[in-house]
Amino acid sequence: MAVRIRLKARRGPKAGRAIETVALVNSGYESETSFPDIAIPARLAEELAIWPQLKEEAIMLEGVSFGGPTRAPYLEGCVEVEVITQDRVEGPIVAGVAIGEFEEEVLFSNSLTSALKMALEDVGLGLWRFRDEGLDRLRRTELPEYWR
Repeated sequence: MAVRIRLKARRGPKAGRAIETVALVNSGYESETSFPDIAIPARLAEELAIWPQLKEEAIMLEGVSFGGPTRAPYLEGCVEVEVITQDRVEGPIVAGVAIGEFEEEVLFSNSLTSALKMALEDVGLGLWRFRDEGLDRLRRTELPEYWR
């Protein structure tokens, strides 16, 4: 099991339509920019009117994924992200976006997880909480949502 959370994302500060989906919280996805990062599938980027509309503004990030080199278009600070639970909304946080041509899930970077005040308590069981909540308020993972 893993930790997945429900989120709302929108292009720019309060601009455009918001889309709710589920993201995999991935502490191995390290942000290397000045903004917290989120990686999203190309199809979701199209739904948010980020891609290919902002193609000219994108830089190419290079990294390693699944043991091999990768390149992905990156747009700094172009989305607002909120975590949504049954009893709380945290955010919005302005985030940079890496667009994954072959990604099927939305991925939170370590810095976005931190900025949204999330603490992973038991990744194997899919348990997490907000940092200002006690251990008696553990939250359960969401079911995955794939953008194929």
